[in-house]
Amino acid sequence: MRQGTCRYREDHYDDCRNVKGNKSAFFEPIIYLIIALGVVIPISLLMGYSRYGLDFTDESFSLVWMSNPFIYKVSVSQFGFIYYPLDTLLHGNIQALRKSNIIISYGLAWLLSDLLLKPVFRNESRKWCRLIVSAGIATVILSFLVPYGHWKLTPNYNSLALQALLIAAVGFLFVDAKSRDGYRYSGWILIGVAGWLAFMAKPTTAFGLGCCVVFYALNTKKLNFGSFLLAAGVAIMLLIVSAIFLDGSVTAFIERLTMSLADEHLFNSGHSISEVFIKLFVFPSGMRSKFLFIVVITFVFVAYFTRSFRLILALSTVAIVAVLILASVVITNDGIGRSDYRAIVVMMLMGLLPFIVTLFIVFNRFNALNKMHHEHIPLALSFIFFPHIYAFGTNNDYLLQASAVGFFWILAALVFLIPIIIERNIIKMIFPFTVATQLVAIGCVLIGFQSPYRQLLPLNQNNYLVVVGKSGSNVVLSERDGRCIEEAKQSAFQANFIMGTPVIDLTGCSPGVLYSLGAKNIGSAWLSGGYPGSNQAAVASLKRVSCNELATAWLLVEHGQPRSLSTAVLACFGANFDQHYKVVASWVAPSRGGINHPVRYQQLLMPTRSLSTAVAACQAERGVLK
Repeated sequence: MRQGTCRYREDHYDDCRNVKGNKSAFFEPIIYLIIALGVVIPISLLMGYSRYGLDFTDESFSLVWMSNPFIYKVSVSQFGFIYYPLDTLLHGNIQALRKSNIIISYGLAWLLSDLLLKPVFRNESRKWCRLIVSAGIATVILSFLVPYGHWKLTPNYNSLALQALLIAAVGFLFVDAKSRDGYRYSGWILIGVAGWLAFMAKPTTAFGLGCCVVFYALNTKKLNFGSFLLAAGVAIMLLIVSAIFLDGSVTAFIERLTMSLADEHLFNSGHSISEVFIKLFVFPSGMRSKFLFIVVITFVFVAYFTRSFRLILALSTVAIVAVLILASVVITNDGIGRSDYRAIVVMMLMGLLPFIVTLFIVFNRFNALNKMHHEHIPLALSFIFFPHIYAFGTNNDYLLQASAVGFFWILAALVFLIPIIIERNIIKMIFPFTVATQLVAIGCVLIGFQSPYRQLLPLNQNNYLVVVGKSGSNVVLSERDGRCIEEAKQSAFQANFIMGTPVIDLTGCSPGVLYSLGAKNIGSAWLSGGYPGSNQAAVASLKRVSCNELATAWLLVEHGQPRSLSTAVLACFGANFDQHYKVVASWVAPSRGGINHPVRYQQLLMPTRSLSTAVAACQAERGVLK
């Protein structure tokens, strides 16, 4: 009896048995061992270095947002609320949060891969074969933790969007289980939960996922009023509960979203609705020729060597090994920039899909299409769309952003590969595919290991242990950054700074410094600078803070750097930078990537006015009657 899996032909399959006298009997255990090692190596590397490095901008924003999301009235992404229970459970420990993100993402990917492979491994007595192979294929999800060549392990809105898509994909496979109504209903419930999580991560991703669900359901003839009502009802119910829990009412939650959209418009950062849709049709010019080259060469090789199936499999593995060798050369070459790392990661992830699809078409000459269930083409197309749904709404290049979740491209290739395996009764065909995907994952992890996001050195060159934040997390940084944080903590505490004190970050780029001090970032988890409308957005954020809190807030400034916010924003609550604050501490600012960046200095300032005077000035500026 099938349980929530794709329904390929079931009259042919290999059950992993080692027949006596079969020459492959000796080699199959070795292959499974290689696949198992391919799982252990990248996961061990990620887990082992989860306490190394810290990005003081984006990653620190996530840490600040998760630690206390309820103090901010505006947020376009609600991922902080979703991860807040996890942050609380782990007491804000950075290393534990990163490990949890690895486990959650990999666990969902493993479950999805295992469900997809069930028709291939039908012998329940040898379930371990399927578990090993599915674990091997799931390692590609680890490339998400090093998106386009960067090391980023901390939970964030992108990780929540990915986990939502993984849950939706599991729901797709459960919906495919006609034999059991329970699985089908569970699938629609999972799709509803995924839609809610996607909305909490990025509303644009939720919109794309909704369109994809309708596309899949219509093309598989599974969309009926009852199932649609179940999925939509679950998503809407969870959204209503979230709105009431977060803001007290649905109206207040909608106001939170509309104000966040207004702030994004003030930033003028490339997140307008028109720009979001236009980027769907823009292929980065530097990638066009590379991708076309991969597709053409793939087709030529597969078409030429179709008579020798073993040679095709050998070529697929050799091609991936060649790419990884190239990647290792890049890693040891200081003259190659990070943009080249990104290009290599994208090419490695994209290379497997055209190879397998071309192999499917040429080797079977469309014969296997007749043996595929009519639902599998929409399933493969949905997996191809998922990375673009994940990227939908970003202000980065969509292709680079989509490559972070190239795991779904691998699954799409697997949907095409499975009918060949079943039709020809060659389960061993899955081995080179699995090993190739693992090599891609290991290559991505190694590249990301050498290129941590906005950090000074490769992770293995970090050697300075510091304790950051109110949680007291131990983090190993580069010596320069470690000394900067130690100096900042020592200088601030000597100036009688107390953890939990509200601070306005006018540097525009240092939420991580405040997080390290245990300060309370007010206005926003990150008052981001460097955009045309950053100052206007900062004013809008500060106007939502109470006058009492603004009156006691300290300042963090960094003069002379392009992302700094203007001190004129303080006028929005009746304060003057030169007259109402004094410098009490200063230190060397931590790096934001690049060894050759000039040394910069940050200053911590405390308010000098009395509380009553500062509150009265704020109220007067806001037109509030005493």
